[in-house]
Amino acid sequence: LLAGDAAATAAVLEELGKTFPAALHGHYETLVDWLGDRSGGPLGQLLAKTACRTLADSLPSWAASAGPNPNHKLVQKMRKRLCALLSEDHGSGLTRLSAECLCALANTSLAEEAATDVMRLVSSAEKALKAFVHRGLAMDAPAQRRLCRQAWILGTAAEHLDAAPLGRAAQGRRGGDGACDGAADAAIDAVASSCAGLLVKICLQGPPTLRPSIVPCLGFILRRHAHLVQAVPGGGDVLDVLLMGLSLAEDTCKARTAETLASLLARYESMAEQDVPGSGEGTAGDWGATVAKCMQKPKASEAVQRLSTLQPQVLQLLRKTVSEVTARHAVAALACFSRLGVLHPSSALPDLV
Repeated sequence: LLAGDAAATAAVLEELGKTFPAALHGHYETLVDWLGDRSGGPLGQLLAKTACRTLADSLPSWAASAGPNPNHKLVQKMRKRLCALLSEDHGSGLTRLSAECLCALANTSLAEEAATDVMRLVSSAEKALKAFVHRGLAMDAPAQRRLCRQAWILGTAAEHLDAAPLGRAAQGRRGGDGACDGAADAAIDAVASSCAGLLVKICLQGPPTLRPSIVPCLGFILRRHAHLVQAVPGGGDVLDVLLMGLSLAEDTCKARTAETLASLLARYESMAEQDVPGSGEGTAGDWGATVAKCMQKPKASEAVQRLSTLQPQVLQLLRKTVSEVTARHAVAALACFSRLGVLHPSSALPDLV
């Protein structure tokens, strides 16, 4: 990685982490060292990002293979270095990857302290968002960057942290019988709901410069908490944020909003795929019928139906001169709408042509 085409080699390592995670178990010392690389510059960032991705993907198998005797010294070193990365501004990409990796560590039974670390970061981020809104959404540029970092941590944790590690941590503190998962799940839902509301308010009423960074964070939360794509009496909800982002003249916000919408729809399509009915339920291998049947289930159906009202704005993007990135995300969103059964391809054909 240090000698050749670093980006290409990093991509191979990341693919190994997804496909053959056990192949990386013997290299954890090196990967954890990369988390603490202080050489700076593009290579230092690449090493840290590669380590976060490969560790996040391979930690479940490493925890299973370690059994009751994991390398506690290495685990604690990993935890501390991830927390250090999250305490500094390294850009949104590394912040998200570090937070995802810390959540992956917390979701194993390797380090109960990791769940506490995540919730401490989430609590700090939630307080910062509330303070920002309370002050009338006024903040200088350096403070806005810190707020964006905290929002990315919060959104990633709301998407990736499981209830089980919080339940184990609560059990350890209280000496209980382990019946804490329900309370932990409720706590995660409450934080997600509160913070989604704060992010909506910041997007709609805050400085325009924040929107391209905050909209993806809202999307991270909604990927797991689909019920939050609900109408709010009096307006000012998730749909308003996406509608505004798709309609603005500024292309960076348009691109980020289109990307967020496409990723949400892809996630809800994946949820439908996981609930595929058995072959005896009348779909006869017809993927469109299968997804349509799955979307009748309330888990993601209401969210998809609400998001489908944004189709005119997505089509409008393709009628205008937009960047290639924005157009690609718009087409991806339309493809998901079609596969989810809420858009007939023929209605979008004129704009695509």
